[in-house]
Amino acid sequence: MMMKDNVGYQCPDGQQLAIESCDRACLVVRVDQPPKNGFEVTFIDEPDALLKRVASCTQRRIVVRNGVLALVP
Repeated sequence: MMMKDNVGYQCPDGQQLAIESCDRACLVVRVDQPPKNGFEVTFIDEPDALLKRVASCTQRRIVVRNGVLALVP
């Protein structure tokens, strides 16, 4: 469930999420919000809460184009 696995999530509400790391807390990047660079954590969530959040989302491959993080449609 981490960015190192090159997997992100496209959620029904339009959010695009990439999980930078997930241990005791999950560091999440909103790919659909500026700066869209994959380096700034947008929010921190508990692992169980994050699993519930992404349960209805579709997994997408993560790519970096010109230093910008994106999900492949």
